[in-house]
Amino acid sequence: MAYFQLDLERPPEVIQLKGITVSRSNILMVLLGLFCLYTGLHIARTSWKLRHFPGPFVAQFTDVGRLWWVKSARSHHYHMAFHDRYGEYVRLGLSMVSISDPDAIALVYPIRAGLSKSDFYRSMMPYTREGYALRLLFNTRDETLHKRLKSPVARLCSLSNVLTFENFIDQVLEILFRQFEERFVPGQTVFDLGNWLQYFVFDVMGTMSFSRRYGFLEKERDNPGLLPAIWAFMKAAAPVTQIPWADLPIMNVVLSRINERREELRNRASFLEKVDEKDFLSRFMCIQAESDTIPPWAVTAWSFSNVIAGSDTTAVAMKTLWYNLLRHPITMSRLREELLQARRQSRISHPFPAWNEIFGLPYLNACVNEALQIHPPFVSPSNELFPKEA
Repeated sequence: MAYFQLDLERPPEVIQLKGITVSRSNILMVLLGLFCLYTGLHIARTSWKLRHFPGPFVAQFTDVGRLWWVKSARSHHYHMAFHDRYGEYVRLGLSMVSISDPDAIALVYPIRAGLSKSDFYRSMMPYTREGYALRLLFNTRDETLHKRLKSPVARLCSLSNVLTFENFIDQVLEILFRQFEERFVPGQTVFDLGNWLQYFVFDVMGTMSFSRRYGFLEKERDNPGLLPAIWAFMKAAAPVTQIPWADLPIMNVVLSRINERREELRNRASFLEKVDEKDFLSRFMCIQAESDTIPPWAVTAWSFSNVIAGSDTTAVAMKTLWYNLLRHPITMSRLREELLQARRQSRISHPFPAWNEIFGLPYLNACVNEALQIHPPFVSPSNELFPKEA
């Protein structure tokens, strides 16, 4: 039986194996060779299994291409070009196939439990300085945990419940218009509408989530540093499978609001009453107080999702909509006419129409849907795992 023995009288670079002197460099070369052999066999095996899917040549051997495309911030252009060239099923990586066939939606994203999430979702998992990973509804791959997080708050995302937040949105809309009238209308000043739309959405989500705006609109700036934090997180997470996140202004905002609310609730006997009048955080805490099966960090996870997902994606959609309306005056004119006609017919209220007054306007719906088609808020493909039998 072979064994390794360290000869203390020899230099540390040398190891004696059953009387045979072997240098550490030779051992490292053997290990490196075995690793390369294993990697080569794995690539050959995977490449052979997916050989019938067309795609760029580099995708047969490595995922470096995928990393580079995302790093360039133009991955969506590359993906569309590949699908135009190769068809609905395109091999983009060593073990990845991109599907653009609408008929496959039911297979990839079924209503019931379907394909498992891949390691892609780990890249969207925020980390604290202590290495603590915050598991969210979006990034968790544990189906049982996903159910424990989703079931208690699913009703909060229903349309009927979301409509109870309209008064929060109207409050921020009033502030937005006041800022426009005071800052830009008197002098006909040119301003960056994109920035203001971003500020507006974040203040709306702050009001809906915590009954407290971040103050972006009044200050005309991102005081807590949320926007660069989200941008830095996306830039770090998108190209790689997993990168720990060290800077946490988003987490700091969420945790400070939760701690403040818990302190307030200690002095309020009516905590579980009049839930429909409360913000998301109060409803989250009510739900957690009513059940002992919900993880203790669930309120943080739900609130974090509101800040990073609810705010940023909505802002992207709004900026895309307004950019294209301003670039196409004919479309803007037609949309204005639809809204003015609805107002003349007293079908929408003034100054802030309610959702049930505008959701049936066909041209408005067409503009919103087209904006989401032109620039989806989340352009990276969501990777799912196909079982071996597939």
